[in-house]
Amino acid sequence: MKRTTIYIDDAKLNKLKVFSSSENISMSVAIRIAIDDMLEKKSVQKDKVIGYEDIIGIAEGPEVNNVSEKVAEFLKENFRK
Repeated sequence: MKRTTIYIDDAKLNKLKVFSSSENISMSVAIRIAIDDMLEKKSVQKDKVIGYEDIIGIAEGPEVNNVSEKVAEFLKENFRK
């Protein structure tokens, strides 16, 4: 493990002190937990596969040949892998 220095504003430092005290952990441990959580969330988001169900309803189409009635079929036909 390497030692490092960070800059943090007073308000966040006070919140960190309160949090680490209430959890009975050091501020260093609290920071490492926060970093681990952030990196895990980024990894999960990066690996997430977007399916056609995730984009249903995000746009409007023209009244003629409106896709909204058959959105699942349209997306399967046009976004097939």
